[in-house]
Amino acid sequence: MAAVTSTAAQQLERADPKPEPAWVQLLFQRTNPDAELNAARLLATSAERTLTLSCSLAIAGRVLDLSGLENWIGRLIASVLDLDPADGRRIRPTLIGLLDGLDRLEHTIATRAPPITAS
Repeated sequence: MAAVTSTAAQQLERADPKPEPAWVQLLFQRTNPDAELNAARLLATSAERTLTLSCSLAIAGRVLDLSGLENWIGRLIASVLDLDPADGRRIRPTLIGLLDGLDRLEHTIATRAPPITAS
């Protein structure tokens, strides 16, 4: 049985691979890598502006609804992971700024939150 399996494996190795269908090539083709980088950069910039506005509202004592923030950041992370490593390095300063914005918002909320009282 092992000889039969070995022979089949050898025949598969010698066989010419089938060319990929055109739709597979189109599906995985990167038509404009700069567009992917720009889209990720726009998502990050927009999130950073939202965080700045949220900080201002928190300082003013307003209640914040941050329920959509996690989804937004998840989409940003997914788009950054799709980038080439070189493009990922180019967007790194923008992402660091976004992380700083998240830290500022966390600090603002923590310092402005009313004290928790036991009932």
